Amino acid sequence: MRGLRQGGHQADGGSPGGWWTHRRVLVGLSAALAVAVAVAVGVVAVVRDGQAQEYRRGTIVILTGGTKGIYYSYGVELAAAINRRLDGVRAEALATTASVDNVRRVARSANVFAFTAADAASAAVDGRLPFTAPVPIRALARIYDDYLHLVVRADAPIKEITDLVGKRVSMGSDGSGTGLIAERMLGVAGVDPATLAVSHLGINESVDALLAGQIDAFFWSGGLPTEGITELTDEAAVRLVPLGQLATGLRATWDPAYRMGTIPGDTYRLAEPGHTLTVAVPNLIVTRADTDSGLVEEVIRILFGARGDIAERVPVAIALDHRSAIATSPLPLHDGALRYYRAEKI
Repeated sequence: MRGLRQGGHQADGGSPGGWWTHRRVLVGLSAALAVAVAVAVGVVAVVRDGQAQEYRRGTIVILTGGTKGIYYSYGVELAAAINRRLDGVRAEALATTASVDNVRRVARSANVFAFTAADAASAAVDGRLPFTAPVPIRALARIYDDYLHLVVRADAPIKEITDLVGKRVSMGSDGSGTGLIAERMLGVAGVDPATLAVSHLGINESVDALLAGQIDAFFWSGGLPTEGITELTDEAAVRLVPLGQLATGLRATWDPAYRMGTIPGDTYRLAEPGHTLTVAVPNLIVTRADTDSGLVEEVIRILFGARGDIAERVPVAIALDHRSAIATSPLPLHDGALRYYRAEKI
């Protein structure tokens, strides 16, 4: 596998005759014994390529985001796929305030999985703000990219980010990736948050507040399309403020994970048609470094195996790809993830 250290056991070649028949019987008995021992100690074993591979059984939690965001819908579908395909494991998707909150929760418990943006994950492993110390997390996969939205009413006098001065602005919920990137973006643009009337609302609450006239604008970092914004454009005339010109400054000041991205004009029913240049950042699925490696390997196998089924309900899931999935730097891949990608010869 390119870029990953090679290792692991190779399958033995066969040889003819009675010795090989006898060996196959021994392998079968060994696998059966492994299964029996595994069940006794609270793990389950599956046989792959003639070898028993164990994984921890029990309940696992998948930390997502707000219920009208893609993290949540993706997490719900992934949990359902795990429950259908993985014996002895019960998966539950939990709504949260997303990236930063998710990483903090993962740090407290092994065998918990979470969606997070790469900028939050990078800050976590380095122990940079908003984290106070390095967090021992590892990646399963890079899954798709988020796009930063700055949403305003069609008639709002806000054409660029500097026009937010003096306005009522939601910066995303506390502990969210939206809040992290929005705060960084204001700094790069030279806008002091103290000059705004700031609130911290998730996607659901931001949509409601804009409709009610309680805020003038809100930031949201999410995949395309985000359900909450789709619903908003069905009820009100809104625009997206271009932000792409800030991508270079964000990369230089904060994180190379940021890049310029485009929200296609047909993504939402906007008052002003056309593409919107903005900032994009990758999303990862992460867990703690000491999460059971066998469990991690099985979760990734299901993530890829159920991709088509998940994409029927969460279209962005089709972006999942073996080659790009390993591009999680600076976050290392989990040992179980390494084992999976090696087996797939990635």
